[in-house]
Amino acid sequence: MQLDNNFSSKVLLFGEYAIILGAKGMAIPFDKYSGYFSLAAEKNQYQNELLEFYEYLSNLEVIASELDLDRFKSDIENNLVFNSNIPKGSGVGSSGAICAAIYQRYLKTQKLGKLSNNNDLKHLIDRMALMESFYHGSSSGLDPLVSLANKTLLVENRNKLSEIQKPESLKNFLIFNTGITRKTAPLVHLFLEKMRQPEFENSMHQFIELNNSAIQACMSNDQDQLNSLMYQISKWQYLNLSEMIVDSVKEVWLEGIESKEYFIKLCGAGGGGHYIVYDAAMKLKGKLSNFNTLSLM
Repeated sequence: MQLDNNFSSKVLLFGEYAIILGAKGMAIPFDKYSGYFSLAAEKNQYQNELLEFYEYLSNLEVIASELDLDRFKSDIENNLVFNSNIPKGSGVGSSGAICAAIYQRYLKTQKLGKLSNNNDLKHLIDRMALMESFYHGSSSGLDPLVSLANKTLLVENRNKLSEIQKPESLKNFLIFNTGITRKTAPLVHLFLEKMRQPEFENSMHQFIELNNSAIQACMSNDQDQLNSLMYQISKWQYLNLSEMIVDSVKEVWLEGIESKEYFIKLCGAGGGGHYIVYDAAMKLKGKLSNFNTLSLM
């Protein structure tokens, strides 16, 4: 029996890696993947992980003061399970969804409000970051916050977040799944190592400008500007973050750049899992027939 609402996965449309350096980001809830809590008829394979998570949360004073962790433990002992079709290790927020589900279900006040003002969002992103660090070692908190709020969020910096309407230009974006899983932490570590190289660091400033401009063009539905910026972003990532692109995608990625008919970019840390395609004229056709392709609208 389903206990609570579904919690959607998330897609970081813009901000991959750049958001670490204070650039803007845009994240959207993606309800084609989601999960919910239920009580199973018998013990399940997830109970040990949930018990470990319970122990972790119990040692976080600020979380323990807000959540009814005794109730969480009791539910685990009664075979609590998170039923999810969100691919793990795939860049679409599987751990974020379970953190959001736990926070909402076990919040002592039982009410979150509309989560529309900056103070509410700032409070929650801090809590979500603490919780999701159980899975990643460190977390921005953005993934679970998007799942919790179920809103498209604009991140101007860590202290300034706002809810926005889903841009009309999302109709030109697709997401596809390579079926390859990866861990986020090693990829972020690789990126930080690359940032030690002065040439890469200088080039990263160029990418941040492209990223921030693309968010503005997306929000204003400026298709000509977005087309130009997505070409530049796709090319920059192909040349500078090739380690985050799996071999099975590189050929079709390069073909898009050379033909200027569609443009592929990273989805989150990359390295497998999902990638994002901007295909305003729908020229991609059957080139992604080997992958599961979904619309972001």
